[in-house]
Amino acid sequence: MDWHGIVFSTVFGGVVGGIFWFMGNKGLISKTVSTVIFLVAMSGWNLFYFKVLKGQNDSVIDGMESVMKKIDLPIFLTIRDKDPKVYDELKQEILTLKKEGKSNDEIELVILNKILALLDSRFLFAPDENIISQASVIVKQMEFLQQKNAEQCFNFIFPTMNENFSDIEKIAKSFPKELYKQRLQADREMLIASYDGKKRQFSVEDGELVLQDLETVKFDLAQKYGDDITLLESLQSGSTDKVKSCDMYIHMNKKILELPPERAARLYRYFVSHL
Repeated sequence: MDWHGIVFSTVFGGVVGGIFWFMGNKGLISKTVSTVIFLVAMSGWNLFYFKVLKGQNDSVIDGMESVMKKIDLPIFLTIRDKDPKVYDELKQEILTLKKEGKSNDEIELVILNKILALLDSRFLFAPDENIISQASVIVKQMEFLQQKNAEQCFNFIFPTMNENFSDIEKIAKSFPKELYKQRLQADREMLIASYDGKKRQFSVEDGELVLQDLETVKFDLAQKYGDDITLLESLQSGSTDKVKSCDMYIHMNKKILELPPERAARLYRYFVSHL
């Protein structure tokens, strides 16, 4: 898979990227390592979209409605209702790709990329409660995998460290139906709410408050894990402690979600706006 064409999953990518950016600037881990971890980790949540939401029907794609049925993604209907222009652009894109002789998989990948790009662009317009809801579901996904098998959790978050992508696909499809539906619902509700016409702006004071909250999260990580934080330097090592590594990612998100909703949402928005 060409990862250069993938649009990163907003919430998880934003929080991981922001925390590692902060750690790198504070000298806790090197900036090079923090960048690499950021890029690799975000791929895991995109795999949830590309592997789980793609569906399994290999029937011929003959238009937008066929793509909607194949992917079974309610977000399509939301786009049609809330942003008809983007919906029409997606329909035209499908026709163009068909004329170019692209395969069904290639067409789906392009369309999913564009949907993720739309979700990313709308994230800064979403109300606090929708951001928190989406982040909370992602934490549940990580916790589910961690409880099942630490290696599955690790390989899901860091798929490029597992050479067999079919294994990652199996992991992604292992989510309970209810959890799967919660994630789709959270994404759809976030998209709908983002069209209230209000974009959340950041002031200099907001930036300072974000860094204060992030300092609190970082301090808590250091208190809880101590020198184990250095595991982040050796994630590509086959001997890395996968249980602790996954636990750290879950703990980071949970600590942010323990903040008052407006502060937690501000943190997520800040990270996304600075990617």
